Amino acid sequence: EDGICGDIDNCPNHPNPAQADADSDGVGDVCDACTAETGTHEDADDVCGDLDNCPAVFNPCHWDGDADGTGDVCDAPSPGACNAFVDQDSWLKESSPGQNNGNDEELKAKSKPSDNMRPVIRFDLSSIPAGATLVSSTAWFHVAAGDDSGAPVELHRITSAWDEQSADWNLLADQFDATDEGSFAPVQDNVWVSAGITSLTLAWLTGAHENHGIMLIPTSDEIESSYASSEWDPSGQRPCLQLTLTCVDASQDSDGDGTIDR
Repeated sequence: EDGICGDIDNCPNHPNPAQADADSDGVGDVCDACTAETGTHEDADDVCGDLDNCPAVFNPCHWDGDADGTGDVCDAPSPGACNAFVDQDSWLKESSPGQNNGNDEELKAKSKPSDNMRPVIRFDLSSIPAGATLVSSTAWFHVAAGDDSGAPVELHRITSAWDEQSADWNLLADQFDATDEGSFAPVQDNVWVSAGITSLTLAWLTGAHENHGIMLIPTSDEIESSYASSEWDPSGQRPCLQLTLTCVDASQDSDGDGTIDR
C-alpha cells in the first residue's frame, strides 16, 4: 500500500514509498536485515557480512578461539589457529622407570626394547564455550628432532589419572588404550606435524572417557625423536589443539558438518 507496484517494489510486503536501499542490493532497507551488505546474506546465520567473521559459512555463535578475527569454522588447519593448550605433559623412560621428566623442554620418543620413551600430553578443554558442538579436533606437535624412517608415531588414549610432576614409566607405561586414535610421521626437524583426534575429543567432552590425555608411541626401530613441550621456548611452538566449534545443535545437524540441515 505504498503506491509501488509489486513487480518493481523492493519490499512488497511492507509500505516503503521511498524505496530506500542503502546497500543497493535490490532489497529495500525496511526488509533488509543487513543494510551495509550488498547482495544476499550468503550463510544465512543472521549476522551481517560486514560483521560476520566467517561470511560464507553458517556460524551464528561466531566463536573465534584464537582471536585472529576469523571464526573457528573458517580457520584453516594450522598450529597458529589453536584454541586449546596443554595443561600437563611429560615423557616416560623405560630405562629409568622411576624418573620424572615433567619439567623438560623436549618430549622424547623411541621404540627400543628396554629403552622405550613415550611422551604423555593432556589438553585443557575448559575454555570450550557452553553449548558448543565440536566439528573437528586436530592435535599439533612441533618436531624438535625428527625420525626420517617415515614410520608413524601413534596417539593412544591414556586410561588413568596422572600429573606431570609425578608421571613416570612405573606409573603410566601400560595405562593406555590399545587402539590408536591417530598418527603422524615426524620425518623432518623443526616442522609441525598433526593428527586428527575428533572422535577422542568428543568422547572427552561428552564424558564417555575421562580426559587423561594421550600417549605418543613411536613405531620405528630404535630411532629417537623429540617434540616441543609446554616448557618449550618459543611458546608458539608448544603442543596444542585446533578445535572447530559451532553452536548448531546435533539434532539439527544430521551429517555432523557444523551446519543446520537444509
